[in-house]
Amino acid sequence: MKTLKLPNILEPKQDYPLVRLGSSRDGGYLIDKRLLNNDLLSFGISGDWKFEKDWKRLSEPSCRIVTFDGSIGAAKFLVDAVASSFRLHKPDLIMRNWRVLVDYFRFLKTQTSFHQKFLTRNTVGGAHETFPNALYNYSLTQPVFLKMDIEGNEYELLDVIIDHKASLVGIAIEFHNPLANIEAIKDFVSGIDMNITNVHANNCLSKYDSNRGEPSIEISLSTQTGTEPFSGHPHPLERENDPTCEPIAIKFA
Repeated sequence: MKTLKLPNILEPKQDYPLVRLGSSRDGGYLIDKRLLNNDLLSFGISGDWKFEKDWKRLSEPSCRIVTFDGSIGAAKFLVDAVASSFRLHKPDLIMRNWRVLVDYFRFLKTQTSFHQKFLTRNTVGGAHETFPNALYNYSLTQPVFLKMDIEGNEYELLDVIIDHKASLVGIAIEFHNPLANIEAIKDFVSGIDMNITNVHANNCLSKYDSNRGEPSIEISLSTQTGTEPFSGHPHPLERENDPTCEPIAIKFA
């Protein structure tokens, strides 16, 4: 088993009443269940919105969900579905892509307020939106829960998120290349004034050379305090992102 060494500042200090939202594998996060019923602001959807579905299912009907991802849309999912239909030797892929297309209209476009835009620091208009605009201009009731997986662009927004921390009740965020950006992550955790509820290492490394690159880490935070002394890591609800890849343990030092 591989080991990822992280600084002590990233270790949870208490236990929290956690619930798993999203996939049982990649795309799932453990969050403080007391934060449900707040509005959800979600950046980076790709083809998996099970987290948003679970938030909708577990929260009050009045809960509003606003989603952003400039890399997806009806055209992309239609092209993927049609293209895969010619790969008759991969029926599971065909079914998955057509299922995603149908569910895009059935859930993402109708039960969330979806916007085909990328989040940036300063650029507004067209296919871009800023974090403050996304937070305040889409009828969200503050404080909101923020979920963010934007493939490395999160570092551009960290200080802006800290500037608006009073409007947030919790965060689930994936940090890419964390060891190379560990000082930025430490500064963010110090400045956000929230408690770390869970840290998870994403074991989805290259199947061709798992020694290249480094695992992403998924951190969940809450404005609530813990309910019990910290019982240790990993949490019982943890799952490997990819069961075919080598597990990764976290060591805090």
